[in-house]
Amino acid sequence: MLTISRLEYEGMKREISELRMLVQQSRDENSLLKGGKDSRTSSTAPSHDPGRSNRISLRVSSGRKSGGQPGHRGSSTLSMSDTPDETIDHYPCVCEQCGEDLQGVKSASFSRRQLVDIPPVMPVYPEHRSHIKICPLCHYENRGSFPEVLQAPVQYGVRIEATAGYLPVYQGLPYKRNSQLFRDLFGIRLSEGSVDTFLERLAQKSNPVYENIREQIVESAVVCADETGCRVNGKKHWFHVWQTAVLTFIVSFAHRGYAVIEKYFADGFPVSFYASQFQNVDGKGADRYAKIRSVIDTTFKNEQDVYSTLVCLAKCRIVEVPE
Repeated sequence: MLTISRLEYEGMKREISELRMLVQQSRDENSLLKGGKDSRTSSTAPSHDPGRSNRISLRVSSGRKSGGQPGHRGSSTLSMSDTPDETIDHYPCVCEQCGEDLQGVKSASFSRRQLVDIPPVMPVYPEHRSHIKICPLCHYENRGSFPEVLQAPVQYGVRIEATAGYLPVYQGLPYKRNSQLFRDLFGIRLSEGSVDTFLERLAQKSNPVYENIREQIVESAVVCADETGCRVNGKKHWFHVWQTAVLTFIVSFAHRGYAVIEKYFADGFPVSFYASQFQNVDGKGADRYAKIRSVIDTTFKNEQDVYSTLVCLAKCRIVEVPE
């Protein structure tokens, strides 16, 4: 039996671990080199090119310390309100120096401190009632009309629909975590199927604006274009984006090539150049994401609020597309 010291044993473990990493790196490089593919000749990301190390920063030091620089005004997002929702007074009961009772003594002055907090969010249940009135002349039963949005005895409201659409499309939250968020924060047990239904409904309502965006981009003098890969139902797809200063048109397509342009912009564009726009999105219903996100990116500049744009869609109100 061969006996080695603990120090030698630890050294051999480290060496074996390093060798395994080198072998895996060599395998990855060999797979990329087959057919001469790299980021210049295929859709392979530049970070996967052989010989490239992401551990080496390309940034050049500015010589300045990290953090806020001299003259920086700082953040002004948190400030006191002149109209607080609640005032809680704290009075001294006895004198800290001599022990005298201060219960009947008036306050000479006060100092203020405020909390900024979110109130408890609970679902509300407004009930709509359709009343029946009998005509005294002909005895016909007349019923009050429910709002068009109410199609079932009980259903989710437009704010829930808008929020459920906002979280996956704009914040990239998966269906399951979307449902968990509604349960944990709002006490609403929203199923993943309901989230999918909301997205389908929002996408259908987006169609008129979505097509209007495409038509205006066709007529634009300058159009930016780019694409990025994604996974749709486990298969490789591409998100293509075309945009102007005020318009954004996004398409989910199974191919990266010219076929997508032939389908949506058969006559081409006057001028084109490239710019990054859309991040990778995994999951199903990518066409819905593209439609809803196009409407958001185009209209929220005027609405001043991404969420209000989705509420407009949920209410079946068509938002205006800027000319």
